[in-house]
Amino acid sequence: MWDSLLADRRRFAAVAGLLLLLIAGFQFGFLSHRSLWNDEFITLRVIGQTPREVIAERLASNHVPGYFLGLQAWSHLAGTSETALRFPSAVFAFLGILVVWRLGAYLFGERLGLLVLALAGFNQFVLQMGTNVRMYSGLYFTVACSLSALIRYLDTGKKRYAVYLALAGILGIALHLLHVFAIGAGAIYVAARWKTFRDRLIGAAAGLIAPLIIWTPLIVGWEKEQTKVGIMEWGGFKLYAALRQAAKLSLGDYGYAHTDVLDTAFVIAALSFIAIWIARIVWKRKGRLAPIDRPTTHFPLLWIWFLVPPIGITLASMTNKQDLIGPERYFISIAPAAVLLFTEAVRVLAAQNHRRLATAVGTWFVLITLAATFFYLRDPGSGLREVVQHLAEHIEDGDVVVTSRTRARSRAFEYYGLPGRPDAEAYEARDSDEAMDQWLRANAPKDGTLWIVYYGDWEDSRATEVPEETPDVYVPLDDLYIYGSTAVRPFRVQSTN
Repeated sequence: MWDSLLADRRRFAAVAGLLLLLIAGFQFGFLSHRSLWNDEFITLRVIGQTPREVIAERLASNHVPGYFLGLQAWSHLAGTSETALRFPSAVFAFLGILVVWRLGAYLFGERLGLLVLALAGFNQFVLQMGTNVRMYSGLYFTVACSLSALIRYLDTGKKRYAVYLALAGILGIALHLLHVFAIGAGAIYVAARWKTFRDRLIGAAAGLIAPLIIWTPLIVGWEKEQTKVGIMEWGGFKLYAALRQAAKLSLGDYGYAHTDVLDTAFVIAALSFIAIWIARIVWKRKGRLAPIDRPTTHFPLLWIWFLVPPIGITLASMTNKQDLIGPERYFISIAPAAVLLFTEAVRVLAAQNHRRLATAVGTWFVLITLAATFFYLRDPGSGLREVVQHLAEHIEDGDVVVTSRTRARSRAFEYYGLPGRPDAEAYEARDSDEAMDQWLRANAPKDGTLWIVYYGDWEDSRATEVPEETPDVYVPLDDLYIYGSTAVRPFRVQSTN
């Protein structure tokens, strides 16, 4: 069915155009769909400083300043609305998808290139990064560019691709230091096959190493600052867990409420993928594997590209340096290679005359990716905008707003039109309840309403526990208002003794 549909060039162009329009709609149509969350408010705080302060603060906070300086310049032109702040991330994500698509078409041909486009473009993980005021979609774009440039340079020997490789690395390290995983993966592959690419070693080495040389002062400065960041115990993080997380994220599962619903589907997809690649190895040894129409396949490079980030993150966790591990978004660097590996599995089945099975597997992969995206778009996110708006509609003079576990989230009150709030904050999660109790007993309003706002695991917060624990002091006036991961509840204070 698909072969006959895509055989005609006009139909093919129409299908490709429709996919691109849908992907662009996903990336650019939901920029203000969810309110900003904690890390995005950190970004907003950072870009409000001077450029020199941005550089110093980001290096001291375990990040490089490139993205923040660029966003700061952009915000002077476009403003700081949700759409304006997130637009550069969406551009990076969309451009990264285009790069992966064209690389897929280069490796597999235009028809299977459409599968690459669908898997990359509808990936909820990429969509998530493209609608966040953070640097991870930029990392996705530069990693995709590096992979494409390296493959094309090793295939053709054209110097311009070595230049593209260097430029992608320079931009990548400026945005996020984890671009070094891409450089490391490329270096491992070129070193392992140096005899094959002997006449191109210098160009490949220059393209891979030049960014590291150029940014040596930045990397050294970052490393020195890490002694000031502090130590975090990551407690038993294993390579298996990293690989499992990488595999789930390859098809877009970022761990929202839909995880349980799609777990079985993801397991089936993963088992199918593994079975096909085992069969591929067997068929290749028996000489039954049909070659792709490319000078060099580079599939070992794709596997190295996929495996280096989980292994690197696992090794980094052994240093116990803060923020080197934990956030799943760091795995965005595997996404370009993962999509190509999934597409190769489909191509192998089609090449062995299992076209119907290949179509079914490819469709299964796309449907899972779309399902994850659908559930993501239904997720309310942080809910900070809605909760602040709820407060703005209901608070009166004399009322007091208290928050817990706030950090950068307290900026939501000013950002969403409720300046001067909250009246008190408890920053540390481990003692926020105790700190809040102490403050409430000393400063709770005698006549007005007490509004308690809680982020994250609101089920364990004072917003629900206070009435049961101290009914003589706090009397709830209304039901708990919950939106996303934020909750708020009004109380009347009978006694503060």
